[in-house]
Amino acid sequence: MSTFTTPHPNASAKQFPIGRLLLLFSLVIGSTFTASYYYTTRPNDAETGRIRMDKSSGRNEPHVNQKARDKANQEYEKIREEFQNWNRKPNKTPDDKKFIEKLRKQLERLRKKKDFTGENHSQKHKGN
Repeated sequence: MSTFTTPHPNASAKQFPIGRLLLLFSLVIGSTFTASYYYTTRPNDAETGRIRMDKSSGRNEPHVNQKARDKANQEYEKIREEFQNWNRKPNKTPDDKKFIEKLRKQLERLRKKKDFTGENHSQKHKGN
């Protein structure tokens, strides 16, 4: 009988998988650089000096005068404060109640003005 001999004494022991370890290491490093490139912060508008405008080219885009909306918002806040003060009054006369109702209607008109974004054209589907 012949015996089988191995050329290396530790051939039965598992060798360290250096190729796989290098592959794993390169994937980790690559994903780190990719993530850092992907999540880099972009300079904001104040740093670049650019003004970003909202697009309002379509018919259904907001197209109301922004100054008019701001003014309506300021008036709304002023009238709302006055309304709350009058509404807190414990004993209201009929004249007070009429005035409070006028304030309530004025508040509703101003709320509609400040929330109005413009007319919406052609929302229904047209055609076959």
